[in-house]
Parts: sequence; structure tokens; C-alpha cells
Amino acid sequence: MAEATFTSFTAQIEPVVTPRPTAVPVSAQPFAAASAGNTATSVTYRLVTSVEAIRALEPEWTALYRRSARPAQAFQQFHRLSAWLTAFADTRGADQPIVAIGHRNGHAVVIAPLAISRRQGLRVLTWMGEPAVQYGSILVDQVSDAVDLCSDVIDFAISETRPDLAHLRRVRTDFGLNASLAAEGFSVIERDAAPYLDFADKLTAEDYETRYPNKARKNRRRLLRRLEEQHTV
Repeated sequence: MAEATFTSFTAQIEPVVTPRPTAVPVSAQPFAAASAGNTATSVTYRLVTSVEAIRALEPEWTALYRRSARPAQAFQQFHRLSAWLTAFADTRGADQPIVAIGHRNGHAVVIAPLAISRRQGLRVLTWMGEPAVQYGSILVDQVSDAVDLCSDVIDFAISETRPDLAHLRRVRTDFGLNASLAAEGFSVIERDAAPYLDFADKLTAEDYETRYPNKARKNRRRLLRRLEEQHTV
């Protein structure tokens, strides 16, 4: 079993002289970008900001998840984040949910579930689902330009929302998103690892008990005998 390690990124967004652009409504003309790894077709991006419009993304969100998500991306399932919208965004109103989505040939190829959070007077770009999600990620199709798609969708989200700071916590180091964020100039501010038990060489309960010291194993056997005196184990 491989250890799950995480990296947290941050980036201060430089102010611009031009007026701050507003979030693109669902009905607005989408932004188009040619992805470097795929020259056949361009990708059009748009920003979805209302709770109702985000929930309307469920069919294509779920379709992208089913064909491209890795097992470790369970926290990016639509129904999980929809529950967060109900519990936090709808009632508390502290975070503004945003979804940056890219389409190619009429199909969603990348979805970035994000949010704008207000902290100490700053507008901070974070993952949608905080603090309920254990780690953040972007859903992206299994294509040759996946890393470029991740970079482009983050670029688009930042250009449209103009946060003061981006703070994207707990990105798995075995995901290509790490390379995308590093390429975008994000700084690593934290590294972490999830605790785990490796059962690879533990075929039986007796094998597993070898991880304990002798005194602990004797105590466990004593407790087991007491239990067997009362019931069939």
C-alpha cells in the first residue's frame, strides 16, 4: 500500500490595472482556449456561480467522474459536493461556490469545483467543500493534455473571479494537478501524509499481531480468553 501524501499550495494574485471582470453567467459567451496538448479542437470555458446552475451540471459532472475519476477522487463526486452546497452555501452564505468547466466537442472535459471564501477581509480562492472534503482535486478527462487542461481551468477561474489569494489545500502528490499548480507559480506551503496501515505482508490475524510488543500481545490473548469464557468467539 502506498502512502497517501498531500501538498497545499498558495498564490498571491497580482492586482491588475484593468477593471475587474465579473463572473461569466451560464448564458454568456464562453471563453475559448486552445490546449497545448491537443490541436484538433479548442476548449471553451465558462464559470457557473449560482447554486441552481451548479446543480444543473449533475449529468455531465457525473459522466465525467465515471469515465475519468480515480478511486482517490471520491470527494469530488457530485452528490458529495451537492450536500455541501445544501449544508454550507445555501444556509451559511460564507462561501461563494464557483465551478469552472471546460467543454470540447460538446462534452465536459475538465471541471474545477472551487469557492471564494472571505477571510480577514480577503477574497480567497479555495476548494469547494471545505472543510468537509479531505483533499481537493480537479476532474479531468484521461487525455494527453490533461495537465494543460488543469492549468487552463485554474487560469480561467482566477482571471474571472480575481481573488486576492488562492489557497488550495491537500492536493495529492500522485496527481498531475501538482505539476499544473507548480507551473502556474503556486508556492508549496505545507506537506502532509495520511496515516495508514500496510496489510501487504499480513495474511492472518497472527501475522498482524506481530506489530505489537510482547506485553501487548499477552494482554490481547488474556482479554480474548476472558471473552471466550463468556461467549463463542
